[in-house]
Amino acid sequence: MEPKSDGWTLVIVGFWNRMIFSPKWVGEGVFQKEELEILVPLSPTIPLVLRDEHLSLQVSDRRLILAPRLGFLRGMEDAEQKALRILERLPETPVSAVGVNFSFLESSPSESLLRLFNHDDDSQLESLRWRIEERTISRKLIQEDSVFNLTLRLDPESQVELRANFDMQVDSAQKAKEILRGKSRACYSQFIEALSSAYQLHVQEQETVECQQPA
Repeated sequence: MEPKSDGWTLVIVGFWNRMIFSPKWVGEGVFQKEELEILVPLSPTIPLVLRDEHLSLQVSDRRLILAPRLGFLRGMEDAEQKALRILERLPETPVSAVGVNFSFLESSPSESLLRLFNHDDDSQLESLRWRIEERTISRKLIQEDSVFNLTLRLDPESQVELRANFDMQVDSAQKAKEILRGKSRACYSQFIEALSSAYQLHVQEQETVECQQPA
């Protein structure tokens, strides 16, 4: 089971003033470096992207998305620290939710895992000459004030993607800051525990720490 690079993100939902996120403001106050790569959007509806070799920050009116470019779990913890700096510098911003997301790909799923995707209506659908291209299983799990959305997707190549979305509702930037601190590692541990307990899937820590994500 390998980490899937495009599924590791930290999201902060709120009402963001894109004009604040100038290269100078983000570079000095968030990334704490002088130079950043900037991807300027051609439309105001497309997110502004600022990034270095380790992390990208997407800025839109309704959400910030921080995505590791190097490393996985360490990259998520780096994203967490930068998100905390943003919340610290913009304490009056209305923030409504924090999301922590992970994704793995199992390229050689076991028979027991594949059997989960067999449903009673398969034969009826196929009798109508429809080919089932993909299959998805979703679970919404609740624990205290956190929601854990777990999704398993079987693709046409018989690979299984396992995605976790931890969704935490908040009512302020201060509350987001409180709930976010240390959350990446805690959510990751809960996801790994669920994969191990429910599906007998395991991942070596090295896989999630050292793998480099694409540019």
